[in-house]
Amino acid sequence: MKTICFKLQPKTDFSGSIKGDTLFAKICCQIAESLGKEHLERLLANYKTGHPFLVVSDLFPHGYLPRATLPTECFGIIPSSGERKQFKQKQWIRIDDITKPVQKWHICLTGIAFQKMDTRIHNAVNPQTGTVDGDRSDGRIYAPYAQKVIHYQMPLNVYMVYDETRISAEEIEQMLKNIGNEGIGRSATRGLGKFEVDGKRPVSFATEPTHYYMTLAPSVPYQENIKASESYYKLFTRFGKQSASPDGVLPFKNPVLMADTGAVFYFNESKKDFMGCGLGNISRDKKVVCQGYAPIVPLTWEPIAREEEK
Repeated sequence: MKTICFKLQPKTDFSGSIKGDTLFAKICCQIAESLGKEHLERLLANYKTGHPFLVVSDLFPHGYLPRATLPTECFGIIPSSGERKQFKQKQWIRIDDITKPVQKWHICLTGIAFQKMDTRIHNAVNPQTGTVDGDRSDGRIYAPYAQKVIHYQMPLNVYMVYDETRISAEEIEQMLKNIGNEGIGRSATRGLGKFEVDGKRPVSFATEPTHYYMTLAPSVPYQENIKASESYYKLFTRFGKQSASPDGVLPFKNPVLMADTGAVFYFNESKKDFMGCGLGNISRDKKVVCQGYAPIVPLTWEPIAREEEK
């Protein structure tokens, strides 16, 4: 397995933040459309048994990774009550500083204004007439509603772990370009979620042997050799929906409870590029899967000094 980082240049606003499992599903749809459903089924043959052909991260600001989900004292500082709010706003760390001990991250963490929330006003259109006729029962003609959007103020990065024997970096790049032209997320048909691929580069997060790893996407640590007492994470529930489904099959997937991006897991053995599992049986369409895998970054962890027991 190899890890590659793509640089994406947003061309429009986005309807929301894009997580790794969403982008993975979109890539699968592009593979089915471009290379055929049979080719996608071959790629997914061993997906639920620990052999994914591709693992996708969330979208991050260019050159940064998310702050690990850890108690404040693990970062080597205990802020006062007046500093606590300011410290919580520092949610990003430069990729060059990721190899520094976590206990020294308090001098590396930063808060960057890489996105801005905005509101767009839309109007309801009658799908039968194609006109803005509002609710005739009370005489209203104009039926506006607000929609929140995200405006990214800098390029984005996405990290992908892929099996080079089953899919190439060039094929992944082409799928990303197709997605960027169509848009991703809610309201993609309205022109949101479009981007351009502005280059790629191989990535290696290799450091000294460690037991601590941080995830770059929501994950499901099923049957992993994990020490729970030394692991930290926040929960994230994915309420999935299929973009296309066979006749008679509901488009809604079963909810999936996951560990959100930035989770820190203590593994009893060394890991390499990704963790988690592939999920099935989440839809009446038995072929549908969900990415429960996540790319991981090794963390340098200095032992915390403790008083010797008397």
